Amino acid sequence: RRFAKTELYGTGAMDFGVGGFIFGTAMVCPEVRRKYTEGSRCYYFTKSLYSVWPLVFLGVGRLVIIKSIGYQEHLTEYGVHWNFFFTLIAVKVLTSLLLIILPLNKSWTVAISIIVLYQLALDFTPLKRLILYGTDGSGTRIGLLNANREGIISTLGYVAIHMAGVQTGSYMLKKRSHVKDWIKGTYYILLTAICLFITLYIVQVNVEVVSRRMANLAFCIWIVASSLIVLSSLLLGDIILSFAKF
Repeated sequence: RRFAKTELYGTGAMDFGVGGFIFGTAMVCPEVRRKYTEGSRCYYFTKSLYSVWPLVFLGVGRLVIIKSIGYQEHLTEYGVHWNFFFTLIAVKVLTSLLLIILPLNKSWTVAISIIVLYQLALDFTPLKRLILYGTDGSGTRIGLLNANREGIISTLGYVAIHMAGVQTGSYMLKKRSHVKDWIKGTYYILLTAICLFITLYIVQVNVEVVSRRMANLAFCIWIVASSLIVLSSLLLGDIILSFAKF
């Protein structure tokens, strides 16, 4: 049970998979791998919109199959109709639009701004109550927003994770000619992860603990920090193999 997705607060192995997937895909997204010019950004945005059709197919297909066979569902995960494929579609569209408007090297600023404002909204507005109990406060699932409130609203947190992944990808895909450059890069990635885990402890003590259901500030920090630990481990393995060749 400790590996399963959490209902409201806490962390599990399956909770990491959701955010880790978004972080990993962001690191190698088209915006990171290609050098855009001002005149081609709209073209790439249109291309990004077109590229989500497999996700639409998978999302709708999963919805139809799950409903038709009566498979068990946790409504508090994404809602009645929403699923992770729809979250991926929303994140892809929103981040593609953001990366057209804003410079690629400011992705970390965008990520921090989005998640901090989102957490403030959770703490000081009725948004958290809306996620947990619906518009009428009784947990209703009537209406599109009430039916899928977890999936729709938590998209903001996943957008922040994606933007953090874009910044990480931009840093890691810089040209490095020597092993010492990769050692330096691995060191910075690991140092950032450690700093984020310290920040996570402070946030969980003073603000709110990790919640995948809301994709709150602590959840996003946990996902990014854990992803950077995985990345630094892979980089370290690569460096060791490079030395082993000699």
